[in-house]
Amino acid sequence: MAFDPQGTGAGRLASAGDDGTLRVWNLGAPESEPLVLRGYDGRIRSVAFDPQGTGAGRLASAGGDGTVRVWDLNAPGSEPLVLRGHDGWIRSVAFDPLGTGAGRLAGAGKDGTVRVWNLNAPGSAPLVLDGHEGLVTSVSFDPRGTGAGRLVSAGQDGTLRVWSLSRDRLEQTACRLTGRNLSPTEWTTYFGGEHPHLTCPDRPIHPDYLRQGRTLASARKIEEATAELTQVLKRLGTHSVDPSRLAGQYAAPAEVAAGDEQAQSGETGAAITHYQQAITLDPSWRIAPANRAADIASWAQVQEGDELAKKGGPGACRLPACRPVGPQAAAGPRNRE
Repeated sequence: MAFDPQGTGAGRLASAGDDGTLRVWNLGAPESEPLVLRGYDGRIRSVAFDPQGTGAGRLASAGGDGTVRVWDLNAPGSEPLVLRGHDGWIRSVAFDPLGTGAGRLAGAGKDGTVRVWNLNAPGSAPLVLDGHEGLVTSVSFDPRGTGAGRLVSAGQDGTLRVWSLSRDRLEQTACRLTGRNLSPTEWTTYFGGEHPHLTCPDRPIHPDYLRQGRTLASARKIEEATAELTQVLKRLGTHSVDPSRLAGQYAAPAEVAAGDEQAQSGETGAAITHYQQAITLDPSWRIAPANRAADIASWAQVQEGDELAKKGGPGACRLPACRPVGPQAAAGPRNRE
């Protein structure tokens, strides 16, 4: 049961039942029929009114179907907002009395997690707080201004856990626990619809964020790759990485591979052009373009001659200069010296 903290006069009272209904009584007219809200199949385990003035008339309920539903009592015939995420029934639900805009809503579930939904972006994934062993039995926000952003949960494991919902604190915790930046999937799982950030600003960006830019650069689409990486880095709020330089680092191996292919075909001039472009894109490629092109072209001739020799063909290379001198003669694309 729950009283409406925003109710006028004698106020309102809501109850949740095993029959899958919510009933809201007008205590100013206790003999009148209650408003009946239906939608659950099975028991409803928790109910809570929104304590914010901006949320007057909102009621949340949690049931055995693993959903939280937010009802607008000012429009009783409307469909409720359905929030999902828990695996199994939900034992407790609570509004954040200090939330901004549409606010936040937390649910405590059988799956051992607390999930916090941003009602300003109800379609986004909830923030997941995982730490209890066994089901979570109750959840409550700190109503004090000095405690804004704190949430307490109680579990069947006999513990109370106080969670800081401060974004900075959550990001610091994520960095400490993982020792790296989160992937896009991990961010969505644990931070929901919040704008992504680097949880460890001094660590490398997770490669999944850079995958599309790398793909474009590897196809030697430098301008498109740079534009994509610029947008990704901007979204992540980092200015410590030069997107054009990063695109160059991703594109250089493709230029070297293209040069090797040209050299193997005897097109040493074109190969040298590719090698020079690779060095321009990424100066860490310490190769001598003319020497590499000549070595790979010679080795390709040796291989061709050996194949002909196996077949007894007249084009077999029999000159000592055609024979490989050592591994350096077969410098592949990974040889950067």
